[in-house]
Amino acid sequence: MQNALPSTFAHPASTTATTAKPAPSFVATLQSTVRVFEHHPLTILACAVLLFASAGLIGSLLYGALIGEVVLRTGSHSGAVVGIYNMQMLVQAVVGTCTYFLGRGAMTWIALHADDGTPINLRTALHETLRRWQPLLASTVFYGVLITLGTIGLTVLLRELRLDVSNARWLRGDIDSVLNWTTVRAIGLLPPDAGPPFSEWLSTTKYNLARTSSASYYGFDYFSRYDPDSASRSTWIAGFIWMALLVLCEVMLCMRTVAVFASNSTSAMSWLAWSLRMGGRHFGRVLVWRWLLRLATALLIVTTLILLPALHQVVVMGNVRQALGTGFWPYHIAQSAYGIASAFVGGLLVAFGVAFEARMYATLSQSQSQH
Repeated sequence: MQNALPSTFAHPASTTATTAKPAPSFVATLQSTVRVFEHHPLTILACAVLLFASAGLIGSLLYGALIGEVVLRTGSHSGAVVGIYNMQMLVQAVVGTCTYFLGRGAMTWIALHADDGTPINLRTALHETLRRWQPLLASTVFYGVLITLGTIGLTVLLRELRLDVSNARWLRGDIDSVLNWTTVRAIGLLPPDAGPPFSEWLSTTKYNLARTSSASYYGFDYFSRYDPDSASRSTWIAGFIWMALLVLCEVMLCMRTVAVFASNSTSAMSWLAWSLRMGGRHFGRVLVWRWLLRLATALLIVTTLILLPALHQVVVMGNVRQALGTGFWPYHIAQSAYGIASAFVGGLLVAFGVAFEARMYATLSQSQSQH
């Protein structure tokens, strides 16, 4: 059993190629990632469900159970929704904190060793991950804090411009509402996701702000007019600084988990220099590849998990509420079911993204060793 990466990964500049090979490409890296899934589908599925999707599954089931219990006991849900949502996010944050960085480590190890003859199973992947839990945890916290700061700064700028996408408003029974809802959710998919517990904290903060602040009514609306001059120059400058922080973190730190294995060290910050070195040498290529993958992922999520459920909510659930005379509570049960489906799909997409990072690292390292 090989516990360290092949020399290509550990010392990307130490091998000299004897024959010229084509330049690394996004399509080839994508195909390499797909092959990892093809060769080890059950192991990857277990990793995606148990480590990436488990927090969302548990949180959504808890939300649906608590909403249902309140409705059955009191006949209304209105007084309990905020508290139940906050409880859901707290549970997801706790569970996700324990599983997310383990999932990134295990999925990275699987993707790196998928074609080198090493026996692949989740137990071995977790064992190798736990051997490096300190740098993996440090990289998760470091990346999460920077991405969260950048997201907050960007949100402040958007609120100043009345283009805040943190509030999707209510999904009412008309097509305009569906289009606005879909647009807001699609835009919200574009910034990098820091992962648990940072994502849950941001979601809770935005949700409570939208519920309690009159400013939430000035959220994004593609029909509304906005005045770019309403934001001060300092606000614009700060907003661009935060956006630059998001872009830099996404490129320079996206291969942080791979770097933990590449450095072959259990030191808490051993990964940082490796990640910065790779991101700096291949900045343009990594930036383009990451955004191509993000746009493809966002399109998939929009069509399967946002637009269709929104149409279902307006066309089907509205008639159900009216027929049953039960007000809005079926909406929350539908939200719980949506959360469960999103957790499954999201877990697989996160697993794919992490595997892509590993294969991208392998591709760039091999290309670098040829020059």
